[in-house]
Amino acid sequence: MKISNWKIKTKLLFLVGVLATVIAIVAAVGLVGVSNIIADNKKIVEMGHESLLGARVNQNVVALSRAEYRVAADPSDDTVRFTQNLVAEQRRLLEERLATLKSAGDAEQINLLAEVEKNYKTYIVDQDVTFEKVRQLGAKIQQDDARKTILDAVKTSRTASDALQKSVREYVELTDKQSQDISTAAEKTSSRVEITMIVLSIAGILGGIVFGYLLLLRSTTFRCSPRATCRPRSSARSGAMRSA
Repeated sequence: MKISNWKIKTKLLFLVGVLATVIAIVAAVGLVGVSNIIADNKKIVEMGHESLLGARVNQNVVALSRAEYRVAADPSDDTVRFTQNLVAEQRRLLEERLATLKSAGDAEQINLLAEVEKNYKTYIVDQDVTFEKVRQLGAKIQQDDARKTILDAVKTSRTASDALQKSVREYVELTDKQSQDISTAAEKTSSRVEITMIVLSIAGILGGIVFGYLLLLRSTTFRCSPRATCRPRSSARSGAMRSA
């Protein structure tokens, strides 16, 4: 069926349908883009929480190290009891946070957390040795040999503590980098969606204008003769009737 044979109502409905299709495409592009940005923002929030937990794990390690130095400097019964309770609490918090991070991490994060866990196990063994030396030699802390033995245990433990802190920092740095990468990707997605919607909108408007103009041209059939000015067929019929 030729467009010129369509009724005006049909032509208008067809034009509206074309414009509605363009609007639907623009809306779909915007919806997909917004959904991606929302997902990226959610991931950024999750990684921010993971980075915060990693920083708190590092605080737990610092607290454990300070407790060890405290009991080495003052191996009295009261200090030993206090620091043992403190160490137990800090270990509990650290282990809970590690478990939370492992449950939420990706493959790369889990690999670093495995290193953290390995260093943590090494550290607590060395720390337990320090507390055992304090219990054995605390009463003799004034003697050089006893004090040296305790300090040597603390130094050995400090090496393990430094390795643990290093692995925790590596995890936090990785998580921060991943969060920044996602943020950058989200910004690019937002810009890309914005540009795409603008281009599609302009193309739809111009396309609608051009299509409507072509539809108007196709809807009118012209007839010309060498001696007459071109005019629509409907006008020629009216002239013929008047001549009759």
